[in-house]
Amino acid sequence: MDTISNDPSGFGLLAIGSSAGWEVAVDETVASGSPWFIQIDGPTIHLRFEIASLAIMRDIANFLGTGDGGHAAQWKEIPIGRIGDAPVVLTRDDEFPDRCFLWIGRRAGVGAQLSIAGKDLAGLAAAARQAADELSS
Repeated sequence: MDTISNDPSGFGLLAIGSSAGWEVAVDETVASGSPWFIQIDGPTIHLRFEIASLAIMRDIANFLGTGDGGHAAQWKEIPIGRIGDAPVVLTRDDEFPDRCFLWIGRRAGVGAQLSIAGKDLAGLAAAARQAADELSS
């Protein structure tokens, strides 16, 4: 998979959602290379990564929206994309139902782990759901 260009003119917006200080945008490349990217902006996070298909947005929204013990609580983790060769994975916390982790490049316990909990998780979940709904319409 190609690496991400820092040239913002190479992307076209397909869908966007925002809630409580969080924004989730789904971009499509206008040049050759990997076709889709998700950009997550929050109070302390700015992250853009490649996704294999647009369908992953619905999985992300469902995964994030299950902090209340909902139907997808059986999901312990889901791979959601890549940054270069590093996988991006969402993992549900075993200790607190309103917390999940965003792992980047987790291999043998090594990688970056971002914790998202409480109101931040609810805001990110709502923004992801809006973007997924926009893609569906």
